[in-house]
Amino acid sequence: PSDIVNRVTIDGVTKNNVYIGPYTLSLNGANTAAMCIDFFDGSNVGDTWSAYVTQVGSSNLSNTYHPSDGQEYEEDAYLFSQIIKPGADRTGLQEAAWDIMAYGITNSSYKYLIGDNTYIDAALANYNKINLSGFEIISDTVAGCEQEFIVCAPEPGSMMLLGAGLLIALGVAAWQRRKTSALVAA
Repeated sequence: PSDIVNRVTIDGVTKNNVYIGPYTLSLNGANTAAMCIDFFDGSNVGDTWSAYVTQVGSSNLSNTYHPSDGQEYEEDAYLFSQIIKPGADRTGLQEAAWDIMAYGITNSSYKYLIGDNTYIDAALANYNKINLSGFEIISDTVAGCEQEFIVCAPEPGSMMLLGAGLLIALGVAAWQRRKTSALVAA
């Protein structure tokens, strides 16, 4: 099930009625949990698009939205590992993930933000202590058209994309989409 936050502000941009993760993506017909790491682009229920799949921790991030932000992707993989736990503070973890990518947070000298500092600090302290195998970045082949996500594939590398299209459909509402009767809860 998705939760809606009444108001979120990331890097000076405020959005109302924002969905937070984890979401469900359908990757080649298989549903998988996902965390949005891209606050500024939108996705809607039922959207399909071709995507690149890049291993978190890869030395080649050229098919992601932020090719030089390897540590930030690793920090967000850590946050994803936390947001899928029962009882997790999904709002705080989701905001921290968005802040890490929006501000490029890689050390503790970041500008302290309202509400999610504990999770940013935890990501900074623990990103290099988790096993990154299986964590993948899902990026639209047309940069910036659909949101970017992190998933943990059950079989690492089994869904790697080498330039062809990967069909992705949102199975649960996107963060930017207002609640509608078409919303499918998973």
